[in-house]
Amino acid sequence: MKIKILFLVFIVALVSCKKDDNNDPLGPSFLKNGNKWVYDISVSSQNISNSGSFTYEVLNKIDTENYTIKETTHFDGFQAEAETTTWAFDNVFNLGRDMRNVGVGDSWSEPHNGVDYFTSVIEDGVEVTVPAGTFTCRKLRQTQSDNITLEGFHYYNEDFGVVLVEQTYQQVEQGQTFNVESKMKLKSTNF
Repeated sequence: MKIKILFLVFIVALVSCKKDDNNDPLGPSFLKNGNKWVYDISVSSQNISNSGSFTYEVLNKIDTENYTIKETTHFDGFQAEAETTTWAFDNVFNLGRDMRNVGVGDSWSEPHNGVDYFTSVIEDGVEVTVPAGTFTCRKLRQTQSDNITLEGFHYYNEDFGVVLVEQTYQQVEQGQTFNVESKMKLKSTNF
């Protein structure tokens, strides 16, 4: 009798268990081969401005934690420039953390190519409208060690990644200081 009851308890437990969400692959669900983000970009300073496009594309998964990403920049009037880079599952869009594991008030520093990036989560639930649509986002503030005047705000959506970046900084050329503003707005994705 005890064996029958134990067997029934085992069967009930087996049937009533739901899928364990921790079996999902590392990183956000949008990190899949072939996924592509296209952004409209604009840069302006005093009476000078330029616009163009910027694209991220996941080329392949290197191993369980890393992906090869192709980045293409094309400003109007200039030839497109492309390069490949590596994103770790916990550093997509070079934000330095897996966004599923941070919350409002969290801050961190992450080195990338010899530059320290300082990032803070400012706010959750921010509605952002860009050419690709309206998204509910996490707002992050980011500064860099190589340009103390740079301040950037990244708007991150859990299903699509970064949908908007707004940056301001000062640039000195020939002894003259210019205030520069740049924006990168998600135009489309293929997923």
